[in-house]
Amino acid sequence: MLPRRLRALLLFSVSGIFLLAQSVAFAHGSWGFTCPRRTGAQLPPTVDGYINPSNEYSDAWHGFQLLYRPRVNLTPVPVYFVSTATNLYIAVQNIPLHLGTETPFVSVVFDTLHDGGAVARNDDLSVVISENGTRWAQRGDGAGGFVNAPEITGWTAVRSLGELSWTAEFQIPLSRIGGGNPSTTIGFHIRHNWLRGTGDDYVWPPTGGWNVPNTWADLQWFAAPSGTQIYLDQVRITHGLEYDWNAVCWYDMIAGKDLLVRVQLCGTPRFGALLTPNASSIAIIHMLRLRR
Repeated sequence: MLPRRLRALLLFSVSGIFLLAQSVAFAHGSWGFTCPRRTGAQLPPTVDGYINPSNEYSDAWHGFQLLYRPRVNLTPVPVYFVSTATNLYIAVQNIPLHLGTETPFVSVVFDTLHDGGAVARNDDLSVVISENGTRWAQRGDGAGGFVNAPEITGWTAVRSLGELSWTAEFQIPLSRIGGGNPSTTIGFHIRHNWLRGTGDDYVWPPTGGWNVPNTWADLQWFAAPSGTQIYLDQVRITHGLEYDWNAVCWYDMIAGKDLLVRVQLCGTPRFGALLTPNASSIAIIHMLRLRR
């Protein structure tokens, strides 16, 4: 029989959570999330365009999707985020193929100084991969648009092409997008561009403008200062909100004053997992800041 309570060393204290949440400067809209960080012997995802959410992205944040309805009746596309000490990894899975004559592309955009603004400036960077595999980088021109920026190097993106969809993976050095220091924040925006033709874009945050940093989301890097050992209740987690079939794990949401923390049991096999959860690994996956 599995023990009811498992002791886990959380890499932050309870009071530290609240200090972290309250220290964020909102330079953008009300959208935001915290990107998990892998440490120690945890391997990074393999950037090959093929996604295994239950394995290489099992601990990734995937709290939103690119939505196509009601404009076009297509399945929402999940987006996964995880970082290491040096890189950010983003996976965009099962993107619908083009429905027009233009070549669609996925762009991920960063406000590296987190200073917002009505137009994209030099510190606002975009990395792009198209449906046909072409890659390029851009930066804001300060005049309402972006210009090509071949000096933005060190990043990569790979896509795999299926019969009805394609999948993209990005690996981006943290040094290119603000450094990635724990508890710091940058702006973020993602778009699937030109699905049915020029200007037919599907975006997150849904109110975000492609060249307006003020409308982008806040991406905060996970902070892990040393803290206090506390107890996590395995029964609570395994009887939490629901079973996550994408991450293949049990999880629960724990609410604090200013944020929502997702706690999950990792390494659970998909079949039979509802009866025999594997409690060998507990992870704090992400924190959502609650905006008042």
